[in-house]
Amino acid sequence: MSPSIAIHALTKRFSVSASKNAHPTVRTLFADFSLTIEAGHKVLIVGPNGCGKTSLLKILCSALQTDSGEILIDGIACDNWPREKLGLMLSTQLLYEGLTGYQNLEYSAHLYRIPKPHLRIMATIQHWGLSSFIREEVASYSNGMRALLALARCTLHSPPLLLLDEPTAYLDTHGIDRLRTFLQSSTGTVLITTQQPNTLKDIVDRVLML
Repeated sequence: MSPSIAIHALTKRFSVSASKNAHPTVRTLFADFSLTIEAGHKVLIVGPNGCGKTSLLKILCSALQTDSGEILIDGIACDNWPREKLGLMLSTQLLYEGLTGYQNLEYSAHLYRIPKPHLRIMATIQHWGLSSFIREEVASYSNGMRALLALARCTLHSPPLLLLDEPTAYLDTHGIDRLRTFLQSSTGTVLITTQQPNTLKDIVDRVLML
């Protein structure tokens, strides 16, 4: 079952210093922000740099704490949402540089206790078009290759909730087509931040401007 998301009266502030010796000032990123996303909806989150797109995803996956407010995923506080039901692509830094692409997927399959992992891994490799470089170390990958592997890693366990931060940033047209195909067939709830809304806006349920 894909989950719904309910955010109520979210407030998040940061302390910002102009220089090392300057007195910090407080910047408000979200003030009494509320949002409801229906189960199974695909939502594009757009807006200028610094508006809070990535921070919102980090809050939803409990990587960033809020100052106040309530965030529920299917009625469960986001801090308690099972990690195995979440797919997260905050950036390609979640990949292990010293391992091959296959080993990265193998490790993820172990973490999520996927039965018959080799079959699932091979199907994922085929979908995302990784076959030609999957046995190479990630340290040798281009940005586009890393992006595809990151997408493969976070979708490997078929999570009902998927948070994708700028997934199209380094993808070529073939990679974007693969992402579109995945989204069109997915029954999960998906939140996607992007600076390129035109590549995906025709296949999502909603575009949210921050």
